[in-house]
Amino acid sequence: GYVETWPMAKLFRASPLNSIWEGSGNIMALDVLRAFQKGGANTYAALKAETEKVRGMDAAVDGFWAGVLGTVEELGKMTKEEAQWQARRMTTEIAIGLQAVEMLRAADDGIVDSARTEAFIGSRITGQWSGMIYGANLPRKT
Repeated sequence: GYVETWPMAKLFRASPLNSIWEGSGNIMALDVLRAFQKGGANTYAALKAETEKVRGMDAAVDGFWAGVLGTVEELGKMTKEEAQWQARRMTTEIAIGLQAVEMLRAADDGIVDSARTEAFIGSRITGQWSGMIYGANLPRKT
């Protein structure tokens, strides 16, 4: 019906899953945090190596990764509670950032057209609501 054309309908349908997401998302975030704490410089170096593959291809992605890598570098200086507080946001940003890396690489290889890559970056990295709700913040004419 007419209600289905509004974003609220999508959010309402997904609401029973939010409690599941909250639990599993926090577990994933703590696992990522643990990996950085155990792996130290090796884990950081592996993540940074992935970002270097697309350095210079998109200024917004470069800036985004500078912030994410800065947060990862600060983990060692944080208390356990502070690190856990940052883990969810950091994990989300790493996931979005790695998706952007793959989109840029695919566009560079001609696998994905550049318009889709720009839409992804515009909706997840540079948009006002970047990373928050899939599909709710796409640039116009997308």
